[in-house]
Amino acid sequence: MDTRDLILKVGTELLTEKGYNAFSYADISERVNIKKASIHYHFPTKTDLGIAIVQSHIEYFEDLKKRQSSLTELKKLQSLAKYYIQLINEKKICLMGTFSTDVHSIEPALKEKSIEFCKIVVQYTTDILEAGIRNNEFKPIENPSTKAIEILSSFMGLAQMSRIYSPDEATKTILGIINQL
Repeated sequence: MDTRDLILKVGTELLTEKGYNAFSYADISERVNIKKASIHYHFPTKTDLGIAIVQSHIEYFEDLKKRQSSLTELKKLQSLAKYYIQLINEKKICLMGTFSTDVHSIEPALKEKSIEFCKIVVQYTTDILEAGIRNNEFKPIENPSTKAIEILSSFMGLAQMSRIYSPDEATKTILGIINQL
């Protein structure tokens, strides 16, 4: 893994562990064992790093959609649930959750990129629900878009709550949400 990718990886870890405003280049420098100047070489500002992290998640998510294209809609939704359960077990929060918390203090360019990512995830979840209804995998849902936001909000909230609340209860709740569909 090259230095840029390592910085992105560690930046993502710190972002999901602490939140955007709670980590610095010094934290990355310490974990990667490089000078802060090396981080600034690849990402002149923290906003540049944040945008790169979000962009890498957009690219990963687009690739994931392709890889999951042959799965049933239920399996796709279970995969999303599994991701949140992993976050819960690691005491982390998702990218949407961390930027939602910090939205009033991040630069406009990072805010726009975060909103772009959020819209992609909500649309994909909506598409899963709509296809699952058409395929009779899920019960009819009056407004799949609203239900997608409800599901994602529940998952994000449970990931945050599980930091101080029982991860087992949060996991059971996520699985219960999926089973109700």
